[in-house]
Amino acid sequence: MSATASPKVSVIVPVHNTAPWLDRCVESVRAQTLRDIEIILVENRSTDASPELCDAYPAADARIRVLHLAEAGLSRARNAGLAVATAPYVGFVDSDDYIEPDMFRRLYDAAVESGAQIAYGDLIYEEEGTPQPAEPAGPVTVRTPDEVLCDLLLERISASACTKLFDRTLFEGLQFPLDVWFEDHRVVHEWVARCRRIAYVEKVCYHYVQRDGSICHSFSAPKHYHFFLANFERFEFVRRQRLFEGRTEQDAICDKLVRNCLYNFREAMRRRHASDFAEAVADMRRKLARMYEVKAQLPPATRKRLRRVVKHYGWYYLTHFVFRKKR
Repeated sequence: MSATASPKVSVIVPVHNTAPWLDRCVESVRAQTLRDIEIILVENRSTDASPELCDAYPAADARIRVLHLAEAGLSRARNAGLAVATAPYVGFVDSDDYIEPDMFRRLYDAAVESGAQIAYGDLIYEEEGTPQPAEPAGPVTVRTPDEVLCDLLLERISASACTKLFDRTLFEGLQFPLDVWFEDHRVVHEWVARCRRIAYVEKVCYHYVQRDGSICHSFSAPKHYHFFLANFERFEFVRRQRLFEGRTEQDAICDKLVRNCLYNFREAMRRRHASDFAEAVADMRRKLARMYEVKAQLPPATRKRLRRVVKHYGWYYLTHFVFRKKR
């Protein structure tokens, strides 16, 4: 297929050691019913056949261009794709996942017709080798940033950048953070806050394939630490922006974020190696102490759990990580 002179959507696909799944992903993007797209494959330090596979695609479809990066990293790859994207709207697809044929047509039409800066659909989780069918499409709903922020922070909707179509101007001065896990959890809410309106397409658009070896399939102590940090940054964002101040939504969001941090603190501690994790533990304890400043907003059960860590850490450590190990 020939290149599009003025693409409507730039689709950025980071590629790192995903050769067995790459063709399924790329073909799902090539098959989009919205034909006026550019497809940017950003290969970053793969050690399998991914580089060669990427380089072969432009011969079959001139809408595809390939970048090769000297450094690995999902955020680096996405940001590199943003640097060369030319369309007014941008979407992202991970190279071991795949999308519905009408995903970008539906999201693009919803964004343009409503004047939204973000349009988003639903995703479905599936195990490798067991594809899940998508349900028929429902209506398009135009929502306010506050509505979406509340649902995002309460985890009623996915934070994944891959379910969304973005106005490219949202990325000016605010791109994906580098050298972290769970980058979407750290930044998508800030792009939502920049919007005037957001369109929701009631349709499963994205197939998130869970497999051994994928970034989020299994958690180590450092990954729990990074997920803790993502939730803490959300907490700080809510306080800094004074979101939902004086409303019950703020109390619910603070409770959710505190509970998430407490959970990830505990799981990181269980999986840690003491010799190389002391600094991370100290950092999490400092941040939990900061969260304790909003104790009056928290339900009694959450407040009690947080107080145990902040005010009685020695006893908390003994009961959860010393005595329990001896059982």
